[in-house]
Amino acid sequence: MTSPADPSNAAIIMTIACLIVFILWVIAAGLVLVFLNRHLEKIEADHPEANRETPNWALLIYALCIFFWPAGFGFGFVFFQKPETARMGRNCIACGLADISLIVVATTTVMTVLAWFLPNSLPL
Repeated sequence: MTSPADPSNAAIIMTIACLIVFILWVIAAGLVLVFLNRHLEKIEADHPEANRETPNWALLIYALCIFFWPAGFGFGFVFFQKPETARMGRNCIACGLADISLIVVATTTVMTVLAWFLPNSLPL
């Protein structure tokens, strides 16, 4: 009987764990985006008179949200409060989710590669 710390078992266990993390993140981020879109549609239906022109500084905010995900969530929640900037808030939160998605993909990929090609590098 092999122990769970055996390198071949560790690679399989790490691969399964990374797949679980990746799949659950895709489901969670997808649900967040679906509910954000539904809430945005409700806000736009309740406030048809709101001015929805995108401000000139929106691209600067989006750039900040792409490179710094906490700013994406912070600006997103602040902008999502007013009907005039709700669409911008949704976009900021989506940028934050995209950042975290890249982190999840990179982390799970690196851990899986380490488990299969450098099994002794895992702390087991």
